[in-house]
Amino acid sequence: MIFEIIKTKSYQYILNLLFSIGIIAILVVICFSYYEKNIYKAKLTGISGIFSSQKTDVMLHLAHNGVLPENEEQILRSNPDFKDQNKGLYGKPIKNYIRNGAITFQFESNSQGKLNGKKITLRPAIPVDDPMGPVCWVTTKQKTIKGWQIQGVDESNTPSEYLPRELTLRQ
Repeated sequence: MIFEIIKTKSYQYILNLLFSIGIIAILVVICFSYYEKNIYKAKLTGISGIFSSQKTDVMLHLAHNGVLPENEEQILRSNPDFKDQNKGLYGKPIKNYIRNGAITFQFESNSQGKLNGKKITLRPAIPVDDPMGPVCWVTTKQKTIKGWQIQGVDESNTPSEYLPRELTLRQ
């Protein structure tokens, strides 16, 4: 009789332990997926500094020439001082480029995880009624914004769930 009581209690302890381990495992899986998503968002936020300097370059070219630059060489030709100030900014080591005013950054093919070889593009949106007015930058595959004309080709293939709020358009 006493042996059966001890046996029953030990089975209950084992079942409770297994149940607790199962709950902890489920929580770890949920937390890891959330953590992984935030790591990718942090990597994308890290490139916003590169985008910031290039957005300034594109807007300066627009202000001086009245048109968006077709490529980074056009920016370098239009401003001779620019080459010395931004030496090494454009080129293959960081794999970013400008096409028709749109700035594209490509993650290295040796990047870890889901951003391996992915691209993210910032496209300028210019008011239709004021082409020399403010510039709004769009990162998603948004085709139109009422009253704005989006320039450049979107080469983004980065999943939208990894885009941080700093790089997305909020209307």
